[in-house]
Amino acid sequence: MAETRTEALHQNAAGLDVQAPDAILSFLANAQIEAARAVHGAIPAIAEAAELVARQLKGGGRLAYA
Repeated sequence: MAETRTEALHQNAAGLDVQAPDAILSFLANAQIEAARAVHGAIPAIAEAAELVARQLKGGGRLAYA
């Protein structure tokens, strides 16, 4: 499976453990905002995938993931 952006180490995460608490919290909050924007941009694709899975499950299919 190809590495996705969600599984990659953030480019600014190195040395995070030695930063001041307010800097760490700011970094984490900004990362959450970035993640939410990415999800928002993918809503049409996520909805389409959910509908496809629902149709398959209703038809007796199964869902498998790795």
